[in-house]
Amino acid sequence: MADWERDGRYGSWFKRRTRLAQALTGFVAVAAVVGGVFAFLPRHEVVATAAASPHPRTMQRDLVPVPALGVPMPGPLTYGGGGVEVTPKVYLVFWGWSNTADPVAALMKNFVGAIGGTAWAGVSTQYYENGGAGQLHVTNPGQQLAGVWFDNTNAIHDNLSAQDIGNEALRAIHRFGITDFANSDIVVAQPQNANDAGFNQGQYCAWHDWSTNTGYQFPIGTPAFAFTSMPYVLNAGAGCGKDFVNAAPGGDVDGFTIVLGHEIEEAVTDPGGGASTNLGWLDFNGEENGDKCAWVDIGPGGVLNITGNDGKTYPVQGLWDNSQLLGLGYCTN
Repeated sequence: MADWERDGRYGSWFKRRTRLAQALTGFVAVAAVVGGVFAFLPRHEVVATAAASPHPRTMQRDLVPVPALGVPMPGPLTYGGGGVEVTPKVYLVFWGWSNTADPVAALMKNFVGAIGGTAWAGVSTQYYENGGAGQLHVTNPGQQLAGVWFDNTNAIHDNLSAQDIGNEALRAIHRFGITDFANSDIVVAQPQNANDAGFNQGQYCAWHDWSTNTGYQFPIGTPAFAFTSMPYVLNAGAGCGKDFVNAAPGGDVDGFTIVLGHEIEEAVTDPGGGASTNLGWLDFNGEENGDKCAWVDIGPGGVLNITGNDGKTYPVQGLWDNSQLLGLGYCTN
């Protein structure tokens, strides 16, 4: 996730790292492609910090910073030699949701079902992994929602730990019978009254991680898998995207698709979440394709509504595109 998500793998990239909310000021190359001139504008980004985490700092977690108007961080994404999700599959787990007809759950389900084949999801197809037959690029299948489970059997509580969320993802693997771990992301969506502890403390909006990152304890023989913590982001209000694209009251739920989309596409291009044993695509600061464009609303590639393959509109952020700006890269949506 990306910094604004708490991808337990980021040590620096929203890296699940333990850090105080800090303001980062820098210069960012902005697309002022006017007669081939590039303007450099200051960027101010407030990143929530993680309090003590059960994982060592090297276990990078994808964090999502609170919204800060601005432009993306410069610099291309580079390949770390690990895997990508060549044929992305997203499994949605609504843990502890009493109402299977909940409109927020329906929104997230419809969104994941609608991103396949869109130009927005297609941005990730430029990224690849090295396979036995050469480069294997991410694809953009029309259906990327692989399963939905409303789990009201396994007890949930507030202030969930990363291990709690990983355990629920593992239960989902058994529930769905998942075998294609290289291409699957299990999203654990939490209800309004029971969320990730770090989210409750205002440290991030969401995160994604890799099960073999330091700090987790799963049964011996458990395969490595990617999973995402998706809190009930409306609890954080504007801090996690409320009304960020659309006006209230419709825009109140903007954060659910903005944040979820951020995490999904980061898991697609860096399922290892920055793990040293499975590095996907990151920039020189350890940021992923979603992090670099988090809460960007200046210039091309900023937040907007896209049309899904179901004909409905969904607010999303831009994703980093290495091919933009004559190869310097910029956000695309």
